[in-house]
Amino acid sequence: MSSPGHVFVTGVVILADARPVDPQRGNRNVVFDVNFPVKDGKKRTLGLLRYFTPEERVGEMQKVWDNPFTEAFIIARIATMPQTGIPSELIAEEDAADYAFIGDIAEIIFTEGANIHRLPYIMATGATTAYDSVNLTFSMVPSQYINIPRTVLEFPISCFIDAESKKWKNKKPMPTTGSTISIGGFLTKIKRDTDRQPTFEIELDNIAYLGRQSVTSAGNIASHPSSSTTISRNRFNYDDALSSSPLLSPIATGKRKQTENKDSEDESEEDHKAKRTHTDEESKEKV
Repeated sequence: MSSPGHVFVTGVVILADARPVDPQRGNRNVVFDVNFPVKDGKKRTLGLLRYFTPEERVGEMQKVWDNPFTEAFIIARIATMPQTGIPSELIAEEDAADYAFIGDIAEIIFTEGANIHRLPYIMATGATTAYDSVNLTFSMVPSQYINIPRTVLEFPISCFIDAESKKWKNKKPMPTTGSTISIGGFLTKIKRDTDRQPTFEIELDNIAYLGRQSVTSAGNIASHPSSSTTISRNRFNYDDALSSSPLLSPIATGKRKQTENKDSEDESEEDHKAKRTHTDEESKEKV
């Protein structure tokens, strides 16, 4: 059973086959076939990920249109790829099941010469659905809203603890069924069942138990005098870099906010209803 939550992936990937979500509205709203170095059966993992290009990055993003493969570090919100409901023009592979997951890219940082074989890192929050204290494994199925299908999708996780790791030498955490947790770990493998539905195997790196906590109001927070503006030799001066960089200038930053606001306004009422439904489910879960 799934629970409201979130799943993010970070890592160095290969972006391929950039194509617009809606050609009539230009190339800023784009999808990629994103290659990860994780085994998915006999192949490597592939994800269908969307990115809305901010106005100040249009020129920089030209490289993904000019090259068949582009190396980059990404941060993306992901879920399991549904086998139906995705427009056929967005599917570059033989069918939707060739993709392990689908999602929305929050950030792209282009890289050159990075280690493309490093495993991606997954951060996920949700409720534990099962555990096995003997084999040091537990599972969870967080769900969240994804833009392309405009619906809430699941992300089945099988998390394991490396018994030989010095990190867990003194104590091996094992959440019980129903525990709400937040985890971080490396995506090591993807397993498919007979219907080709994937389960994502993650080696645990970090875990936090989330529970209801009482918070006492502290009233107004006292203000503190500003600290010295002296810049030490080990601290980078971001203020000077901000004024000198065309990509990070206040004007560009303002344009990005305006662009993001306009993109948000373009979402249909159906999108907002789906998001509200997911929020309501999450609220019920907390109660």
